Amino acid sequence: MHNAAMSSAQHLAAHTGHRIRLVMLLGLAALGVMAVIASMLWNARQERLREAGKTTLNYSAIIEARLDATLRRCDTVLLTLTRTLPLEALQTSAIAAHTARISATLDSSLLNFDEISGIRVFGAGGDLLYTSGEMPANGINISDRGYFQSLRDQPGAGLVFSEVIVSRATGRETITASRALRDAQGRFRGVVTIGLKLEYFQKLFQSLAIGAHGLISIRRSDDFRLVLRWPPIDAEINQPLPANALTRSAISAGQREGTTEYKGVLDGITRTFSFHVLEPYPFYVLSALAHDEVLAGWRRTATTLGASSALLLALMVYLLLRLARMETRQQALLAGQSESEEVFRHLFEDMNDPILLIRDGAFVDCNAATLKLLGYSSKQQFLDRRPAEISPEHQPDGRSSEEKAAAMITTALQMGYHRFEWMHSRADGSNVPVEVTLTPITMSGAVVLHTLWRDISERLAAERRLRLLANVFERSGEAIMITDRDNRILEVNQAFVRLTGYGADEVRGHNPSILSSGRTTREEFKAMWQAIENDSFWQGEVWDKRKDGSFYPKWLTISAVRNGRGEIDYYIGSFADMTERKAAQERINHLALHDTLTGLPNRYNLQGRLDQALATARRDAGRVALLFIDMDRFKNINDTLGHHLGDGLLQEVAVRLTASVRDSDVVARLGGDEFVVVLTGVEAAAAGTVADKILKALGSTYRIDAHELHTTPSIGIAIFPDDGDTAEALMQNADTAMYHAKSAGRNNVQFFTASMNQAAKDRHELEGGLHLALEREELELHYQPQVDGLGRVIGAEALLRWQSPDHGLVSPPSFIPLAEETGLILPIGSWVLATACAQLKAWSGDARLCSLQLAVNVSPREFRQSDFAEQVRRIIESSGANPARLKLELTESLVLDNVEDTILKMQTIKKLGIAFSLDDFGTGYSSLSYLTRLPLDQLKIDRSFVLKLPDNVSDGIVTQTIITMAAGLGLNAIAEGVETEVQREFLERHGCHAYQGYLFSRPLPLEEFEGFVFAH
Repeated sequence: MHNAAMSSAQHLAAHTGHRIRLVMLLGLAALGVMAVIASMLWNARQERLREAGKTTLNYSAIIEARLDATLRRCDTVLLTLTRTLPLEALQTSAIAAHTARISATLDSSLLNFDEISGIRVFGAGGDLLYTSGEMPANGINISDRGYFQSLRDQPGAGLVFSEVIVSRATGRETITASRALRDAQGRFRGVVTIGLKLEYFQKLFQSLAIGAHGLISIRRSDDFRLVLRWPPIDAEINQPLPANALTRSAISAGQREGTTEYKGVLDGITRTFSFHVLEPYPFYVLSALAHDEVLAGWRRTATTLGASSALLLALMVYLLLRLARMETRQQALLAGQSESEEVFRHLFEDMNDPILLIRDGAFVDCNAATLKLLGYSSKQQFLDRRPAEISPEHQPDGRSSEEKAAAMITTALQMGYHRFEWMHSRADGSNVPVEVTLTPITMSGAVVLHTLWRDISERLAAERRLRLLANVFERSGEAIMITDRDNRILEVNQAFVRLTGYGADEVRGHNPSILSSGRTTREEFKAMWQAIENDSFWQGEVWDKRKDGSFYPKWLTISAVRNGRGEIDYYIGSFADMTERKAAQERINHLALHDTLTGLPNRYNLQGRLDQALATARRDAGRVALLFIDMDRFKNINDTLGHHLGDGLLQEVAVRLTASVRDSDVVARLGGDEFVVVLTGVEAAAAGTVADKILKALGSTYRIDAHELHTTPSIGIAIFPDDGDTAEALMQNADTAMYHAKSAGRNNVQFFTASMNQAAKDRHELEGGLHLALEREELELHYQPQVDGLGRVIGAEALLRWQSPDHGLVSPPSFIPLAEETGLILPIGSWVLATACAQLKAWSGDARLCSLQLAVNVSPREFRQSDFAEQVRRIIESSGANPARLKLELTESLVLDNVEDTILKMQTIKKLGIAFSLDDFGTGYSSLSYLTRLPLDQLKIDRSFVLKLPDNVSDGIVTQTIITMAAGLGLNAIAEGVETEVQREFLERHGCHAYQGYLFSRPLPLEEFEGFVFAH
C-alpha cells in the first residue's frame, strides 16, 4: 500500500510537474506572441508616421507647384506689359484713345487664368487708368499702398508683392503682384498689377485630406507673415511666425524643404509637418497632419490586438485554473468558466470599439463605447431592441434592414464568423456607417453573437475623396497626362483623348514624343528639360500633332513630382488647345488697330504707320503729305435722319477715300466724321491733285437706304518736313489747315501756312481764358427786351457776354461754339440758368418787374444730360424763383434729335410750370408733324426770315405760314431781329404781336435794362 501510495504520490508529483511545465510553456508562448504583436504595432506606428511625412511633403509640393506656376505666369504677363504698354497711354488726355486696345490686351491675358481676379494699370499718381473687365464706377487710387510706394521710390525694385489686402476693385482679400512702368530715363510713370484670388487656393486646400486638426498654409519666406491658412484663422493673416519657430529657423538657415514633428503651442496637438520654399518668389507652403488622426487607424488595430492578447491571456488563466483543479473536473470547469466570463466582462467594458451581444435576434448587452457612438445615455434605452429598430428602414444597398439583419445573423451562425457593412441610426436620428463582425460564442451554456462595430465614416469619406479626385482628373477641361520617371505614359484623361484623337490604351507605355509635330527644335527641348530638372516645372506654347495628322498649338504645363529623397517619380503634363484663343487674339488685335464701323486703321494704328512713313522719308530725304479731312454738316444728317444713315454715309466715305489713293498710301478714321490720308513720296503739287480728286469723290451724291444725301469735305494739308518734322506737328498743322478750309466756306482744300498756326494759337489762348472765366467772374448776362404790339416790355432774353481782361469783350459767336466743343457749355449753361433764376427772384419784389418773363437759351449738350430736368428743378428750388416766369428756348435741331426722349424730358420740366419756346424755327430739315407732339408754348421766328421783310416774297410766305401755324396749334409767336418799323408793321399785320430786336433795344446790362423797363 505504502509502495502503491508512494507510486501514486510519485505519479501525482510527476503529473503535477508535467502540468506545471505545460503551463510554463503555454505562458512563454503567450508572452512571445504578445512580444511579436507589440513589435508589429510599434513598427506599424512608425510606418504610419513616415507615410504622414510623405503625404505632407507631397501636399506641400502640389500647392508649391501650383502657386509657382501661377506666379511665373503672372511675372511673364507683367514683364510683357511693362515692355509693350505705350508710355503716352499713361497720360490722362490719352486714356480714351487707348482704352479699347489696352483693355482688350488685359482681357486676353486673363484667358484660362482662373487664379487671377484682374489686371490693372495705374498712373504715377496712383489713379486707375485701365483694367481688365468693367471699369469700376468710382475712381480707385492706390498711392497709399505700400507696394506702390516701394515701386515708386525704389528704381531698382523688380517684381513686388503686397501683403494680404482688401482689393478696392473687387472688395475681396487678395495679394497683388506688381511691376513699375518707367520711361527711358528711368522716371516713374506708373505700375501694372495683377490680383491673385486667394479663394482659388483656399478651395485647392480644401480638396486635400488633412483631417480635422491638420493644416495647410502659405507664408512669406522673407518676413514669415501668414498669407493663407486652412482651416482659416482671420486674426493671424499678415502676422509673422514667432522668432523661435522651427520653420523660421530652418528657412533662415537656407533649408528649402523639410519634414519634422512639433507640438502646437496653442492647442498642444502633435503634428508632422513639411514645407516647400518657392524659388525665386518670397513664399513657402506648409502642410501638417495631426498624429491623433494619422494614428487613428493604428490605434484601432492596436486596440483589437490588445483585446485579442487579453483574451489569450485570459485563456491561459482559464487553462491554469482548469489544470490546477483537475481533481474536481466539474467544479474546476464551472469555476474556470465563471472566471473567464468575469475576465471577458472587464475586457468587454473597457474596449474602445463598440462591442455588443446578440441573443435571439436582439441586443442583450453592450459596452460604453456603443452608447457613446449611438448617443444613448444608458443601456436601458438600447437593450432588447433588434438591429433593424436602430437602423434606417433600408440599407444603402436597397435591402430592407429587417430582412438583411436576419440574413446576416443566419450566415454568422452557419459559418462561425461574418463581416459586413451596416448603416445604424443614432439617438438623434443621424446615421453612422459601421463595419460589423459577428462571432458566435457560448456564455452560461447559451450561444450568443459577439458583435464588434468599427466606425467607417472616415474610410468612406476618404473613398469619396478618391472618387472625387478621379472625377476631377477625368472631367477636367484640360488634357492631363501622367508619365513615370522614364517618361512612359501611365495614364491620360478623357480631355486628352478628345484633343489628340488617341485612345488611352493606344498611348499607355509610349513616350509622349508620339504627339510631336516636329516643329520644336532640339535647343527648345533641351531648355524645357533643363527647366524641369532645375525647377520641377515648365510651361509654354508648343505645336503638337493629333492622331489624324493635323497640327494644333497648345499651352503645355509640365510638373515633376519628387519623392522624399528629391528623386523624380512622376511627370504630370496638362495642356489646352490654343487654336480658338490664338484666333481670338488675332481678332482682338484687329479690333484694337482698326475702326469697327469702316474697317479703316484707327488713330493708334495711324500713329504707328505715320511714324514709319516719316522714318523712311528722313532716311531717303523724301516727303510725306498728310491730309486731314472733315465732312461738312455731317452732324445735321446724323441729327435729322438718324445715326444708321450717318453710319452708312461714313462707310461709303471710307470706300471712296480708299479708291482715291494708291494701295501704298494710308487711309484712317480718327473718329466721328474725321479722316486722315497719308501720301508717301509726293510733292505739294501732287498732294493738291490727290486732294482735289478726293474733294470731287466725296462731294458727289450718296444714296443710302433710298435716301439721297449731300455732303462735302473740308481738307487741310501739311507737308513733311516743311510743315513739321514729327507726326504730332503734322497732325496739328493739317488740322489747323482743315479748320481754315471750313472758315473759308467749306468744300475746299487749304495748305498749312504760318498764319493759320497763329490763328490756332489765338484759339488755344481763348480756350484757356474761357476755362477761367467762370472762376474769375468774367461772365455776365445782358437782357434784350421783348415787347408787345403796344410797345410794352413783356419779357427779355438773357444773353451771355464775356468781358475778358486779355481779349476785351469777346463776341458770343467767338466763344459759344468753343464752349460747346470743349464741354465748358455745361458749367456755363448751369451758371446762366442759376443767374437768370436769381434775377427773377430779385424782380419778384418789384411790382414793375415781377410780371416779366425771362427767356434762357439751352444748348443741345446741356439738354442731352440725363439729369437735366433734375438740375432745373434744383435751381428753381434753391433760387426761389417763380417757374412760370422762366422760359427755356430750344433749337429745332435739338428737339428733333431723339424725339421720344426730348418729349419725355420736356414734359417733366413742363410739370414744374416752366414754358418752352422753339428758337430758329423753320431753319431745319425735319417734318413739321412733330410740332403737334411737342409741349411748346411759343414759336420764335428766326431773324433770317425777318431780315428781308417785306420785300422778299418767299421769306414773307414762310413768316406768314409760321404765324398761322402757331395760331392753329394754340401757340403764341414772337419775331426776333426786328430792326425797322416796316418789318414790325408787316409782322403785326399778319398776326404776330410780340417782337425782339434793335428797333426796340440792343441787349442791355442789368441796370440799363431795368431803367429801360421803368421808362416804358
